[in-house]
Amino acid sequence: MREEVKTLDLNKYEQGVAITALNDMWNRQLVEHKPTDAVDELLEKIFAAPSKKVKLRHAQGQIYEAR
Repeated sequence: MREEVKTLDLNKYEQGVAITALNDMWNRQLVEHKPTDAVDELLEKIFAAPSKKVKLRHAQGQIYEAR
């Protein structure tokens, strides 16, 4: 059986939001004396995730990703 893997494309703002939310969860887990292993792993994945440059196009006042 194969494990399903999901991939997210996050810009810098979205990455910051995810890190902040996970950090808040990590702090709550510490206060409640619960294990933080799962949150630690997710934070490590976010920090280790490779970056890629994406071309952006401007059209009619809107910005979108060129494909």
